[in-house]
Amino acid sequence: MLNCYGPTETTVYSSWALVDPTAHSEPTIGRAIWNTTLHVLDSGRALRPPGVEGELFIGGAGVARGYLDRPELTSERFLPNPFGTGQLYRTGDRVRWRSDGELEFLGRADNQIKINGIRIEPGEIEATLLALPGIAAAVVTLYEDAAGVRRLAAYLVPSPRVMPATKNVRAALERQLPRNMVPTFFVWLDAMPITPNGKLDRNALPPPPREDAPSLTNHPPKTSLEHEVAEIWEDLLQVSPIDVRSDFFDLGGDSLALVSLFAMIEARFGRHLTVDVLSRGLTIAALAQLLGEDEPLHPEMDSVVALQPLGHLPPFFCVHGIGGDVLHLQRLAVHMGTDRPFFGLRRTEARLTDTISEIAARHVAAMLVYQPAGPFYLGGHSFGATIAYEMALQLVEQGHEIGLLAIIDQRRPGWRLTARDAIPALPRILISIPTRIRDELAQVKAGNRFRHMRRTLLRWSKTACGYRADAVSMFDLSGSDTERILLFEANLRALREYQPKPLPVPITLFRANVQLLSHLALDPTLGWGDLAEGEVQVRIVPGNHGSIATEPLVRQLAKKLSDEVDAAQRAARRHSK
Repeated sequence: MLNCYGPTETTVYSSWALVDPTAHSEPTIGRAIWNTTLHVLDSGRALRPPGVEGELFIGGAGVARGYLDRPELTSERFLPNPFGTGQLYRTGDRVRWRSDGELEFLGRADNQIKINGIRIEPGEIEATLLALPGIAAAVVTLYEDAAGVRRLAAYLVPSPRVMPATKNVRAALERQLPRNMVPTFFVWLDAMPITPNGKLDRNALPPPPREDAPSLTNHPPKTSLEHEVAEIWEDLLQVSPIDVRSDFFDLGGDSLALVSLFAMIEARFGRHLTVDVLSRGLTIAALAQLLGEDEPLHPEMDSVVALQPLGHLPPFFCVHGIGGDVLHLQRLAVHMGTDRPFFGLRRTEARLTDTISEIAARHVAAMLVYQPAGPFYLGGHSFGATIAYEMALQLVEQGHEIGLLAIIDQRRPGWRLTARDAIPALPRILISIPTRIRDELAQVKAGNRFRHMRRTLLRWSKTACGYRADAVSMFDLSGSDTERILLFEANLRALREYQPKPLPVPITLFRANVQLLSHLALDPTLGWGDLAEGEVQVRIVPGNHGSIATEPLVRQLAKKLSDEVDAAQRAARRHSK
């Protein structure tokens, strides 16, 4: 008996193996047939050694030329052959070489699911579901909602005359699988959708009903601590509102999200949590109770917060915003992946007389504890970008090397709109006003649009006249306590008084494609070209000053920033050789 393997694109068969009917193991897909080559490659198209999983690429005389009238799909699947003549066909199948020279089939690469960097095998979940009574068919897929939140969805067909309760199915999976492998959604179907050639049509699977989303609100937050913790959970899990008795993992949290949660709790409350808190059950109510106990906060809060602690590459340090905390950087840290730690630099002392140089000096000292020598990769968004610039200056003065300085949508310190700058840019500004008004109104409820538009036009008029707004109006602090307002005012004053010196290293500016109207009078570098002695590289990211750092656009900022840090680290390695 033979087991023959091969896709249609390689003229049906590409490998063969003898099958032993008495064996209790899965048959292999064997060795290549005559005039055919099999290559197990990694994501970088390098050969994988025996025993290591990779994707199967097939070469040889049987490989087709491509797909008729589908050039994009052809270029994706049919690639130049670096190991010989002709093309390689990318199968999408995961395999590995066995020690006896035969290939072991492991599954489809496109059926793999990753949530927050953790790989999940849907086949294992499906097999567990099919072993339960009353389930005739099961498919597990990844569902991504409008906010970009990714969760598992299980599509089930019940056995004839039997309809298991969803809560019983969920409970059975929770007893047999890790929490991160238990689907969030369970959708019952009469039958699985099938393509004309008899295969499962995944694209025809319906989206999970909105009412199935785990957002119970029978017990809303009551205390101030519960409200603060709930705010963190909603931002982290992208679920709102949340019942204070709902379990973190049932809401879609996993081990990586747990690391982020602990980092955010430490950043907000100064409490260093460990996995011991899980013994109480990880709910908002339990966490708020723990934080409300008499255990003192950290006597000396560390300026450096590991918003994403995993990775083997040199870390990226990102400076806090004008409010001093780093919670707004958490989504950026998560989406930059787990190959490189992401450290937030927060302000632990609210000295109202601090200058930009003094704040930067404390951050430099804290950073050197974690990384004593360069090259350093650092940056900041808005106010934090100015601090990062001064930190880079101080590090260079101390003899350290800067690998990358990332300025995220911040203009050069000290710049003010003047009539001399505004008059040449006036046509661009006037043309942009109708679009800006439309965008402003689209973000506001219909009943509040007139009042919001009046405030916006007043703000624009004051800016055009050179008026400097205070922190309360600039950052909408009307409902904030006095201490917070004073901190914002002090930081705004420090920013306006800062006189930066030229920096002898390149700058990478990540500029929002929707700029403030006043910034249209600036050059493409937002004025940083006047300070940098090296090149200012400009990378355009979609969104405005605020939206580039929030979901869903923060993912694109994270991708561009991660790519630039990677490139800078490669350049540093080449330079050191």
